[in-house]
Order: sequence, then C-alpha cells, then structure tokens
Amino acid sequence: MGRATPATPEQIADLERRLAADEWLGASDLAKLFGRDETTIQRWAARGWLKHTKEPGQTGKFLFDPADVRTLLASRRHVHGGTPPAPPSEQSDTPDA
Repeated sequence: MGRATPATPEQIADLERRLAADEWLGASDLAKLFGRDETTIQRWAARGWLKHTKEPGQTGKFLFDPADVRTLLASRRHVHGGTPPAPPSEQSDTPDA
C-alpha cells in the first residue's frame, strides 16, 4: 500500500540538496524521498502531518515546507536507524512507519 519506485542515491542526494537550500518540494519529490506514492504524501498533508501550500492555477500542485520535510525526515531516520524510506514489507500509511 502506498509504495513508489525507489529513488536512486543520486535522486536522494539532489532532493536533500534542494531541502538544504530551503526549496519547497512537490508531492512527487517527497514520494521519492520517503519511498511512498504521491497519494500517500497528499494524505499526510491532508492529515496535517506536513505543512504545505498549493500552487495557484488549475494544477493545484502540492508544495511542502522544507523545514517540516526535514523534521519528518530526521524523525524517520531516528526511528529507522538512518534509512529514510520504509522497507517495502511495511504496509503502514503513517509517516513514522
């Protein structure tokens, strides 16, 4: 449930560089970073687990606050011993699983 294609180490490094530069990331970026699909990331936002905004216009693309993303990423690394994405065997839809 809610799994995305795993990101390459290069993609993870690029996303972490963008976070360090305080760039707001989209749902597809977070899906790669956390190893989940976009709908799971959007669900986390709807539940208030990630501060976000939507781009104006018809697309209404979700954009996520880099500070919140870094906090959630750090908590996942703490819980999972340095590994941001959850393993494919986990079925939880929560960000700390």
